[in-house]
Amino acid sequence: MRNNSGNKLSRPVLNRVVFTVLATIMLIVLGWLSAWWLKGHSAAALNQVNYFANPFRIVFLVYIFIEETVDLFWSPRIPQPRDEIIHSWYHWRLVMWESILVLAVFSDLMGILPVSENFIPRWVGTGLLVIGLIIYTKASLDRRVSQQRNPDLPFPNRGIFHSLRFPDSFSAFFTAFGTAFIFNSWVGIFLAVLTTVILIGHVNSQDQLMLKKYASPWADYQSKVKKWIPYIW
Repeated sequence: MRNNSGNKLSRPVLNRVVFTVLATIMLIVLGWLSAWWLKGHSAAALNQVNYFANPFRIVFLVYIFIEETVDLFWSPRIPQPRDEIIHSWYHWRLVMWESILVLAVFSDLMGILPVSENFIPRWVGTGLLVIGLIIYTKASLDRRVSQQRNPDLPFPNRGIFHSLRFPDSFSAFFTAFGTAFIFNSWVGIFLAVLTTVILIGHVNSQDQLMLKKYASPWADYQSKVKKWIPYIW
């Protein structure tokens, strides 16, 4: 997963981060507007679908800004070479993420199929998001350090990559379930399960692509390091 990354903040990275933040906020707004419309799209309905009435929804916004700050300052300038991206799987990952976010927000504001009436699911969701963010941040930093120290290294194999071959996809697993739980949504959890299936398919296809591209170095890496869970898978 080699790429060349400089120390300066580049405009493409800034543009990517700004776009991601705005797109995520717009997805939240879409879920909120859908709930508001069904509630009667009146001034009185605004109180019933007040996004900021629940502090955990604000926590999610903070999480998004922290994640994008990691991208802005610490991730590599080009996270992955284009010939290592399986666009069909990546497309479905994005579709599922958008679906989870919009429908989880919508069902939370509408009160449809809540996981629980207390705050336990939302605390669980916060914890899952934190775990996913730690894994994502560690992978971003280790990939960037690896590229800076040894630009000719075909793929990173130190730090978190010494324990997991695909930590970015593993972090997406925690993000999917964390989002579903923080919005207290069974609908979101169902979509998170479907997302996990897609993530596993993506990882398996990515593994085959990397073996085809790097041959014996990747085969040796495969024999020593598991995909997601050390010593298991």
